[in-house]
Amino acid sequence: ATFHIAVVLPKTMLQDTGTPGDLCALRRILFVAQGAGLAELLAQTGGLLTEQLLNADVVVLRGVQNRAALSGLRAAIHSANPGAQVVRNRRSEIVRALEKPQSPPLLLLALACGAALCLRQLLGAELNTTITVFLGIMLQAVPFLLIGVLLSSAIQLFLSQQFIERFFPKNRISGTLFAILAGAALPVCDCASIPIFRSLLRKGIPVSTAVTFMLVTPVINPVVLFSTYVAFRKLARVACRAGLGIVCAVLVGLTFCRTPVSAAGSGLALSGVLCTCGSGGQAAEGWRGALLGYLRHTQTEFFTVGKYLTAGAFVSAIMQSLTKKLPLTNSSGLLLPLLSMMALAFLLSLCSSSDAVVGRSFSAQLPMGAVMAFLVFGPMMDIKNVIMLSGSLPKKFILRLAVTVFVIDAAVVYAAFRLGLGTVL
Repeated sequence: ATFHIAVVLPKTMLQDTGTPGDLCALRRILFVAQGAGLAELLAQTGGLLTEQLLNADVVVLRGVQNRAALSGLRAAIHSANPGAQVVRNRRSEIVRALEKPQSPPLLLLALACGAALCLRQLLGAELNTTITVFLGIMLQAVPFLLIGVLLSSAIQLFLSQQFIERFFPKNRISGTLFAILAGAALPVCDCASIPIFRSLLRKGIPVSTAVTFMLVTPVINPVVLFSTYVAFRKLARVACRAGLGIVCAVLVGLTFCRTPVSAAGSGLALSGVLCTCGSGGQAAEGWRGALLGYLRHTQTEFFTVGKYLTAGAFVSAIMQSLTKKLPLTNSSGLLLPLLSMMALAFLLSLCSSSDAVVGRSFSAQLPMGAVMAFLVFGPMMDIKNVIMLSGSLPKKFILRLAVTVFVIDAAVVYAAFRLGLGTVL
């Protein structure tokens, strides 16, 4: 891998001595790497090369001719560095990427003003209420997001995946039970469970067991359960979320009992290396280096997940303000609100450690069954998870997993509340 900086020299060079900043201006940071060995190289070099890739504006992949391989690498890189342009080692593509014009600040300002005017016209006198609700959701959710990120980063950096895999049974029944116990003990979100899921497949763990672990962990871990209790103040609703999450995860896992590991793929995912999850802190030198790496990882994860929380809180605040205008809240049944909330959970991609606050904001207008479907399905499958999985798994497997999770979650939650679960909540 090679790290390049593209510079543009001014027309008139300084005749006397001057600083480098007087002679050139930084325009683009270019990262060039051999596509086939990029993941392995990042795993060997540790945090330095990873940080260079995260700061790159253009990523050039050499030796990648297959469009499917290029698409997988692009998705994996964008999961960590969404703003990077990923191109092949072709002169025309590199030139176009380097000469791409910057978005004019005036254009961005005009778009922002236009969006604000449209929002003002849509909400009318309810705009102040929307802002108040939005700030209230953010103030309640951010502390739990921070707690979840701190604990998750500690697990990812200081507890290696090899340690977890060593004590993970390969028998399907005992493995499923162990997956549930591990999910209840490890304070990790879906971003941390997906890299471990890929490692379990590489070690020969049955697909059904690995899928159960990946789905159940972000629903029943201690941080999620505690944040759910603080949001709803009812132990019955906390137990309901955990119980439905376990049932759905186990049922989804059972559908993959006859799926061989080779059908799910066992390649090393680039997104897992970028996150340095489960590395055990090997890239750090001494306790100061380990602490610095931990803080850097926590900062990156907090701001990465925080934007999804902000978007979710904003949409939730708008929907509350428009509650009388939405046909969703006027529906007397359960099925339509339930499916709508599951679709909303997929689009918002909220962190499981803070989605309970957003879910509670809908509880006054929607049936509790719809809110519970939002809390169960969201951590298991959303846009963020699909992007991370697409870096190493076949599209058919991801599509099958997403559809299976959606159908089983909807059926389980709907059946549970139709049978009277809502009366005890």
